[in-house]
Order: sequence, then structure tokens, then C-alpha cells
Amino acid sequence: MGEGEGHCHFEQPRRLEMTNYCIWSDDTMRLAFCIFQYFPFGGLQRDFFRIASECVRRGHHVDIYVADWQGDTLKGAAITVIPIAAMTNHKSMMVYAQQVGKILQKTKYDVVIGFNKMPGLDIYFAGDVCLKARLTKERKFLRGILQRYRQYLWLERAVFEEKSKTKIFVLTEQQVDEYRAFYQTPKDRFVLLPPGIAKNKLSSKEMLSIRIEYRDRLLEEEDVFLFLFVASHFQTKGLDRAIRALASLKDDRSSLLVVGGDRLSPFRRLARHLNVEKRVKFIGAQDELSNYFLAADTLVHPSRVDSAGMVLLEALSFGLPVITTDVCGYAFHVNRAKAGAVLLSPFDQQILNEALADMLDGEKCYTWRDNALNYASDTDLYSMVKTAVNFIEAV
Repeated sequence: MGEGEGHCHFEQPRRLEMTNYCIWSDDTMRLAFCIFQYFPFGGLQRDFFRIASECVRRGHHVDIYVADWQGDTLKGAAITVIPIAAMTNHKSMMVYAQQVGKILQKTKYDVVIGFNKMPGLDIYFAGDVCLKARLTKERKFLRGILQRYRQYLWLERAVFEEKSKTKIFVLTEQQVDEYRAFYQTPKDRFVLLPPGIAKNKLSSKEMLSIRIEYRDRLLEEEDVFLFLFVASHFQTKGLDRAIRALASLKDDRSSLLVVGGDRLSPFRRLARHLNVEKRVKFIGAQDELSNYFLAADTLVHPSRVDSAGMVLLEALSFGLPVITTDVCGYAFHVNRAKAGAVLLSPFDQQILNEALADMLDGEKCYTWRDNALNYASDTDLYSMVKTAVNFIEAV
């Protein structure tokens, strides 16, 4: 997939000339979007795609620079895949940042928006946690002397150091506090975005119909309590914790559905070791998650690290109760909604086990389901994309 796929070509600015995908006018901006890897089932990737799509929809010229692209192209944007020969993740990221930097020096853009930490950005979308804070918290800061951490920290410093001019989109106040504590980043460089999930527009009847259909597809028996795990980084998001909690349940009429793409072998081995391999079902990455939110009875998201956790809000919008950890930036929404359980740090496996066992109480599950739907109806969980693009246009 190379440059020019889904590309709108412009020779001279013309007032409101419309092509199949784009509108060109005097207000058109030339925008560069930088993301190391795109795949359609990652939370950060979906945020990137929706923001870039809205920029295209508003008639701006969008160039995308990426090291790896999987899935459908973004119509109306020019996608340039930068070949990376480096073997390790940190070396690949450094090569990518260097190659993009060379391109940006030669090409004039009104705004450069990055979804990975690197120099030369006008705006950085902070979809991850502060690495320096994480290493310090885990008492692993000496790892900073290792090459991979040294390079990642260099990229992080390029964005957040006090003298940098990069504006920073953040998803929670917690991120602001953390980065400021370690980099003394001026507060006026942070832009707090509201959440940006897609609205659930299904009627109650439609949701029930989908639930029945997908439970019939996924489950061999009707009265199974179905826990759902959705992520693209299984270890980071706590799949091992979820499997251990499932194994602790005395009632074996419960199953765990795992949606997402990652290495399966360590988790299959764990499920086999705990004698729950028949109760853990891996179905890979899925483009449409709503069907699984509706089929499931509870989302389990016992993450080790998560700057936001968009999946928590998506689950709430479909009336799915949530069990998560307080490290997730959006965990406070679960508490506000009164639609689940937020486990406090430090993590305790026994408490997660008990939380899953509590969910088998059908009455609590129904109450939390109603609370979730009401919260999603009354709370702005949807305007991130509009807010982000409005800011980009004002830069």
C-alpha cells in the first residue's frame, strides 16, 4: 500500500472545486499526519483515523506518513508508507522519526500532527502514558541507560520538554499532571479533549436482536455468563489476569471471549494450565465491536497501563457493565455511571476474582446495564473529533 492510494491530487488552489472526496478552497490547510503503525482495531489508531477523516471531510489536504498500514485506506488522503529495515521496535521507531523528519524539512505543512512521540510536531496526540513516570513508578528507571529506553525517552523529551513548542492533546487531567511533574511542560501547551466514541444509535429492539443473534453464534449453551476482553496488547491490558479470574469461578457456566490481535500462545498455555481452555474463546481482531458488546454480560479490562481506555466508554454506551483498574484514565466514568467496578492499585488478583464472581449476580448486572445506558445518554462521550479538528484549524 503506497503513496497515492485514496489520494486527492491538487495542482492549484481553486475555490470550492469538489472532487469525489475533497473540497478545495482558500481555507484549505495542508496537514501531515504521522503514525508509526495503523491497524483498524487499535484505540489510538481509531482516534487517528477519525480525526484525519474529519479533516478530509472538511476539505483539507491530508498526507499520512506511516511505517506499516493494515486495513482500508482513508479516501481523500495520500498515504506514504516509509520502509523500515530496523529489527527492533525502538530502532524502527527511531528510523521512522528520522525519515519523517527529513520529509517534513522538505515539505511545507500548515500543521503536523503526530500520534507517536517524535521531534518536529506542531500537535501531539497523547494516547499513551508518560514513559519516564512509568519507569520511575516501577522502580525501573535505571533501565533508562539501556538503548531502547534511552531512545524512547529521547523521543518523549522532544515533545514534552519545557523548550518544545508542541501542543499536546490529552485525554485526562491525570496525563497533564504526570507529564508536568517529570518535564515541567507549560500548562498552556496541553489541550484536554473530551472522549470521542461513536454514538450508539440502535433501538432497544435492535440491540436485543443483535444480542440474541451473536450469543447464538458464539455460545453452545444459552445460559452462559459471557465476559468480554477487548485489546490489541494482551499482556499490557491484563488478559492473564482475566484468565486467572475466570479460572477462580466455581460456576463453570461462564466464559471469556477475547477480541483483538496479539500473540496467543502464552495465553492459550495459561488457559490450558488452569483448565479453562474450553471456556476461553479467541476470535481475533474485529472491525465491528458493537456486536460483541451487546452479546457479552460484562467487559473485563484489568489493565496494567492505559492512558485512557476508550473501550470502557464504548462498552458503557451499549449498556455493558465494566470491571477495570484505576490506572485507566477513563475509569472514573465507570464510577460516575455506577455501572461496574474499578479496582484500586496496587492490583490484587483476589479482588478481581471476587469482582467477577459478584457479576454472576444477575440483579446487579441488570442494574449496572441500565445505569450504563443512562450515563451514555446524558454525558458527552462523543465530541473529541470535532474538538480536535477545530483546534487544528485554529493553529
